[in-house]
Amino acid sequence: MSRANKNHDRLKDDHYVTPLGTITDFFDAYPAIISCKFRYFDPCAGGLAGSYSMPYPEVLIQGRMIPSGQVRTMDIRGDSPAEFTGDYLGTDISQRKSLAKPDVIISNPPFKHAREFIEKALHDVIPGGRVAFLLRLSFLESQKRRDWWRGGYMPSYIFVHSRRPAFDPRRPKGTDAAAYGHFVWVKNVDGSLANVCRGLEVI
Repeated sequence: MSRANKNHDRLKDDHYVTPLGTITDFFDAYPAIISCKFRYFDPCAGGLAGSYSMPYPEVLIQGRMIPSGQVRTMDIRGDSPAEFTGDYLGTDISQRKSLAKPDVIISNPPFKHAREFIEKALHDVIPGGRVAFLLRLSFLESQKRRDWWRGGYMPSYIFVHSRRPAFDPRRPKGTDAAAYGHFVWVKNVDGSLANVCRGLEVI
């Protein structure tokens, strides 16, 4: 997900890489999402075989020492090194033993499908689990999402990144044209959602 700078050429297939530093900043600010007991699933893992790693799995495994067997990956692109190739929105992960019942679903989803990703991830994550997505702060806006927010989908926490990410690996110093945050939903143990944002932090 990236909002292209009008002065920059777009990468082929809109392939933008989530900066590892952006992910690390989030994990440092929200350590409750890191546990060697959790099962993680990234449905839009990204990466490019031979060129770029899958950002969230790399930070989880290399940076936070989560066992690789507890970090599952999927991507719609066939050139991704993800474990599974497929469209997450059209996949029933309950039918795949290795993907079923994740404790945490974490990713940088395509902005135009963010709402669908949130709804599906909240369905797929276990009761008491967490969903964490990197989204533009402008996702909070719009009339069409107002009733959706009020209907119970307000995130539990929002971590606003004070440094805008640089998604284009060709221009590591060229930051994105939009502001971003990690939105976190916590699914209650009874399977319901709280519709009140408990915390907002600038990181």
